[in-house]
Amino acid sequence: MNRMIVGFVALSFLSAGAAFAQSPRTAYPSTELQPQTASSASPDATAAEKVEMFSGKVTKSKGGQYVLYDPATEKTFQLDDQRAAAKYDHKSVAISGTLDAATDTIHIQKIFRG
Repeated sequence: MNRMIVGFVALSFLSAGAAFAQSPRTAYPSTELQPQTASSASPDATAAEKVEMFSGKVTKSKGGQYVLYDPATEKTFQLDDQRAAAKYDHKSVAISGTLDAATDTIHIQKIFRG
């Protein structure tokens, strides 16, 4: 009788272990950093706006506003954050941000010294 009980208990544990091993695992969200897009950066941004990298030199325009001049394309971009741009006056930089193509304005996320 004792052997029968021990056998039954052992069989119960083995069945439970097999069932546990075959149960689906819970998927947890990834901890990898995902590139941030404009749509996740601000609620009013359109899906067409993407974070891009711009490089060039921060200078003041004739109107007194800080702009980014890209010598490779010979194009000038307005900068939306004048306070952040002022720290890099006459310096080569790389800027991550989104471009408003209608006004050639870069919406700055971060400025890096180039």
